Amino acid sequence: MRHRPFIITRNFARPGPDLDEPKAVPTDAAGVPEGVAPCGREPTGTALTFTEDEVAPMLAAAVAEGRRMGASEATGGFAARKAEAIEAVAASLGRLEAESHARAATARAQATEILQAVVRAYGAAAAERRVADAALHLVDHCLAHLPNDAVLELGVAPAAIEYVQPRLLPLAARVALTPDAGLEPGGVRASWKGGWAAHRPELLQAAVDKALEALTMNDARETIGC
Repeated sequence: MRHRPFIITRNFARPGPDLDEPKAVPTDAAGVPEGVAPCGREPTGTALTFTEDEVAPMLAAAVAEGRRMGASEATGGFAARKAEAIEAVAASLGRLEAESHARAATARAQATEILQAVVRAYGAAAAERRVADAALHLVDHCLAHLPNDAVLELGVAPAAIEYVQPRLLPLAARVALTPDAGLEPGGVRASWKGGWAAHRPELLQAAVDKALEALTMNDARETIGC
């Protein structure tokens, strides 16, 4: 690296006019050099000031934004709580509906069972009492459609013989009464050469059971509002 030579011609041993006294630095009225800000005071010309008219819109905007954010937060929280409440109510209604259907089904089954038991008990007693009427009705119907020399074999439950036999005495020549253990109480079976006919109260009981079941089901639906 090459150094550039400088020639100093001043004699620093003799004070010169520029070294006798420092040059005066311009100051302001408070004695502070210009361009230097004392502690706690803004430099001259840099202070920011706002009028009341300028501050009012900014304050109003800040308040509005704060309210908007608060309302948004409140609305979101309310919507969430509302959704949770709706879900809870829906779940409760679902449980209540299921419980209502279960209770209705139980009540329907119990009612059907009770009614069927009553009808069976009454029907069995009535069948025993009316078996003679049923037998005579069946015999008359069959003989009306058979030749005069046709003979019927009439079967009834063993316990019903005593009720049927006295009623068939006038037709003893054309009707042979026999006990049939395979018949239900009140059942009657007439057979002849080439055919047969029967009065079967169990079929009537099945029809009654079906009607009772449909009736109790409709009552249960009306009770729970289906």
